[in-house]
Amino acid sequence: MSEFRETRMQVQIEIAETFLTHFLEPYARTRLSSSGTSAQQREALEAALARHLGTKPMIAAQIWLPDGQLLYSSTNGLHVEDHDDSDLVEALRGQRVVQLETVEDGHEVGPIALPYLEVYMPIMDPSQSTPIAVGEIYLDAKGLIDSSGQFERTVWLSIGSAMVAMIGMLGLSARQSEVLRARLEAEQLLVSQNHALRQEAEKARYAAAEANEQTLNFIGAEIHDGPLQLLGLAALMGSTTAEPKLNGDAAAPSLVQQAVGELRRISAGLILPEIEELGPLETVKLAVSRHRSLTGTSVDLSIDGPSSLPGLDLSRRICLYRVLQEGLSNATRHGGEGPVQVSLSVEKASLVVNIVSARRPSTDVQGDDTKQKLGLQGMRRRIAAFSGTVELEPLGDQARLVVRLPFS
Repeated sequence: MSEFRETRMQVQIEIAETFLTHFLEPYARTRLSSSGTSAQQREALEAALARHLGTKPMIAAQIWLPDGQLLYSSTNGLHVEDHDDSDLVEALRGQRVVQLETVEDGHEVGPIALPYLEVYMPIMDPSQSTPIAVGEIYLDAKGLIDSSGQFERTVWLSIGSAMVAMIGMLGLSARQSEVLRARLEAEQLLVSQNHALRQEAEKARYAAAEANEQTLNFIGAEIHDGPLQLLGLAALMGSTTAEPKLNGDAAAPSLVQQAVGELRRISAGLILPEIEELGPLETVKLAVSRHRSLTGTSVDLSIDGPSSLPGLDLSRRICLYRVLQEGLSNATRHGGEGPVQVSLSVEKASLVVNIVSARRPSTDVQGDDTKQKLGLQGMRRRIAAFSGTVELEPLGDQARLVVRLPFS
């Protein structure tokens, strides 16, 4: 807004310069000419200047001599002391002096009605480039102030309107953003809830399927690893083939009775009551001693590492017992001559059981090999329920069954 006022003031100053160039300078030079201009010529110039100023009541002009004397005035009643000496001195130095005079500045009267723009300009001698007089011009500043005020009001009104509109838009935008944010949060919550429900449903479905599969595998493994092993040993004792007889304490009828007892336990609770109070090491020893007693075969048991093993829950102890029972039975039924070696160790939070036996000559029948593969698959399914593994590895004329059962 200050730039607007400066621009308007510069226009007024250019008007004053034009008036000085075309009227005041010729008049001053004529009056002060050493050539002795006639009084008639001076009167003609004064008359022309007066006529021009008379048609423009909003402009007044004076010419001051360097010594402070008044050479010309377009107004009546002006006294010599009615000018500012400091402004006159500045103009005589070749400077242009511009003053905006208003009632607020303490001025009450002047050559024209207040407010006005007062401009002092030097009148130069062309031959010597020195000031010979000072022209003082008064220009009406009412239009300048009014236009500046109107411009300021317009600008402030525009700014105010823009700010009000912007505030309104920001308020509306904030309300809309809040509504959208609330909707988005609600939708995100619904999506999250739906996703959680789908995950829970998938987990429940997988858990049900896994529990059903584990139950079926458990029942199948219990029957296969328990009573069927006893019945198989009983059948082996009564076999008339060339295979060597077993020299255990139990006879075939006794094995059959034990198998019947195990079937009753399975149907009653699917657990082995005798190992409920045993630890992992005692469970292994029970499986080995029972196999020795039933078959009369030689089984060497060794423990690598600590004398006591970390605890196993009942499900893992049952799994360990059944896997040992199946592994020892397979070693006896399908392996060659010689003792069976069983070793225990702890590796990376897992119990590792190795069952090593001699391999039978290549005269094995295909049927026995198929049964052995089924037994191996059953052990793998049983141990996989606890994230364990079962591997059968050939070692020259020997075979090694490696069982890894995590403690948790």
